Amino acid sequence: MFYDTSNRLSAEKMGECLCLIGDYSSLVYTFPLTTLKPAILIGSDNQNAYKGISFYNPTLHFYARDVKECLESIEKIKNEDKDQRALSIKEYREKEVFNLGCSSAFIADFIAKKMKK
Repeated sequence: MFYDTSNRLSAEKMGECLCLIGDYSSLVYTFPLTTLKPAILIGSDNQNAYKGISFYNPTLHFYARDVKECLESIEKIKNEDKDQRALSIKEYREKEVFNLGCSSAFIADFIAKKMKK
């Protein structure tokens, strides 16, 4: 276990982790999509939705409201089928993430085409 205070979390450090524990930040989505490992989302039920849309995704996240639930989630992650979890996250990523690795080029092309109209 480590607590990272750097400005940028390295891919190497993320790869070494069993999971990531965080709140409602983009890293709680980026980590699972990058490493194919789950994140534990900590927060209250009131924080879990914005305008009726839930931040929590059961494919990517475990959900914990307190320290006890967080520790229980860590135990579940330790004991789950890691290959199955990785496959589920990979399938989600392939279905839901568009232009992975080349989003800047896609956006530039999209804008250029719109400007020509």
